[in-house]
Amino acid sequence: MREAQVLDRCLDKYMMWSRQKINKGKSSIHFIKNFSRSAIVPICDLLQLKKMPTKAKHLGLPLLIPRSKRLALEELKERLFAKLLGWKAKLLSQAGRATLIRSAAASLLAYSMSFFYLPLSWCSDVARAMKN
Repeated sequence: MREAQVLDRCLDKYMMWSRQKINKGKSSIHFIKNFSRSAIVPICDLLQLKKMPTKAKHLGLPLLIPRSKRLALEELKERLFAKLLGWKAKLLSQAGRATLIRSAAASLLAYSMSFFYLPLSWCSDVARAMKN
């Protein structure tokens, strides 16, 4: 509990020095698995933060990546595949569809790769879907 009070003072100093305010309605705190369950609620109350859900996302990407990145990135792949299928159904020329696929996939993948390495098998699946 003492560490939470120190963290609260640090956040207060940050707000004072930077003249920025932390939006506690949008902020949350993550606890490791073996953290004392009885201490979580008092710490959240003290810091006025909610406990971050395990499957929390920021701009469409998971904040917490489990050991299996493949499972964590499955939803991202499904979103991309849904876009590809939607464009395939529309009456676009082959060249127009290819350009649209390359630009959308490139931006989505570049953004994802700026945060973490994508497994090679995952990239192969996406490349195969883009070719079809």
